[in-house]
Amino acid sequence: MPLKLAESQAKAMRIFEYPLWSRFLTIARPYFASEARRKAIGGLALLAGLLLAVNGMNFISSYIMRDFMTALEQQQPHFIYFGLALAGVFGLASIGEAFQYYTEQHMGLTWRQWLTCHLLDRYVDCLTRGQLRDGQKIDNPDERISEDAKTFTTSTLSFTVMTLNAILALSLFLGVLWSITPWLVLTAVLYSAAGSLGTILLGRRLIPLNNDQLRKEADFRFALVQLRQNDVCENPNNEQRPTKEQLRDRFYQLVANFRRIISVTRNIGIFTREFNYLIQILPALVVAPLYIHNQVQFGVIPQAAMAFAQVVGAFSLIVQKFQDASTLAVVINRLGSLWEATELKDDSSESAAQTSPERSKQ
Repeated sequence: MPLKLAESQAKAMRIFEYPLWSRFLTIARPYFASEARRKAIGGLALLAGLLLAVNGMNFISSYIMRDFMTALEQQQPHFIYFGLALAGVFGLASIGEAFQYYTEQHMGLTWRQWLTCHLLDRYVDCLTRGQLRDGQKIDNPDERISEDAKTFTTSTLSFTVMTLNAILALSLFLGVLWSITPWLVLTAVLYSAAGSLGTILLGRRLIPLNNDQLRKEADFRFALVQLRQNDVCENPNNEQRPTKEQLRDRFYQLVANFRRIISVTRNIGIFTREFNYLIQILPALVVAPLYIHNQVQFGVIPQAAMAFAQVVGAFSLIVQKFQDASTLAVVINRLGSLWEATELKDDSSESAAQTSPERSKQ
């Protein structure tokens, strides 16, 4: 295996390493322990309640769908009542989803506001006191405080919502599949595992590529800012001003890296689209023999398809959000390094450490 490919694979798997989760907790925990903790915990509780309501509506709609399709297949006139009931449940679920999305967005904005102000205070205090650690390693702190803080809060909430939704969906719809036939449960588990493994293998390069892209984009913007600050008309002989060739070189580098990201994303897109298409076919193939032998009604087939999609979706978070997860891993490391570099030292302990050697000499 080429050395570069091995290195990229190693970097890609860092999403599962302990230091990443340690940095994540270091950044996320202070908000839920701050003066805004009541709003934060209350927002999470409201999100959980709305998710429970929406999943409950989906669970009920699967049975109404079963009876609706059975009545339609048997040409029974009362199918219209099932249709109206199904429309009503869908309407309530849509309202619940809208409020869930609003709550998630509002909570993300509040969290971003708190985190950005907190990072800004830490960074300015460290610069003022001259205590910024590893200053040479913290590139583009402005982007970390503004853009990375936004990505961290919105992505973390998104993954939290998806995880809670997956747990609720599994607890409700695994029983539905099992009641139809245990083979549906086995098919869902194996299919989800195959999809997750395939996505990881295809997208393992995204984490290092996304990391490089964020850095190259920031470097290019920083060079443009330098060009504006050292205007060629006012400072024609300023050697610190980046040249046209340097600007183009930085831009070409970020374009080349983004092309590699597009190629990897294309391969993942082909795989995930095919994966999602087959979700609609597999449950029908499993239940069709039962229907042919009159062991289940026709409405069980669409019910199985709906429950199968919910279970596979819950098991396949990696398939759905691998690229977002890789971007979040990069952002956590960037914010984590900024957080560590802006740890303020204790002046009293520092002065005591400086005076103790002098006293020992005396």
